[in-house]
Amino acid sequence: MNETLKKIDVKKPLSKENFRSLFTSQLFLTDEEVDKINNVYFPTYSTFYANGVKPEQAWLATRNLFISQETQIGERIKNGSS
Repeated sequence: MNETLKKIDVKKPLSKENFRSLFTSQLFLTDEEVDKINNVYFPTYSTFYANGVKPEQAWLATRNLFISQETQIGERIKNGSS
């Protein structure tokens, strides 16, 4: 398992930096994709958490949203150009 992932506890509220690290430590992302993590997905996570969703569940929901919306990343991985 990635060392970054071992250090970040998704059962506790995530900082923007840790949230971003959960993605960038595993995936090669373009600057535009990192910007989306910062400006779309982290605010989504924060909204879930602010509205009473447990941190781990907020992380899982946001991660699943990311996976479903950012299909080009999956295609790059599948094609060996991650």
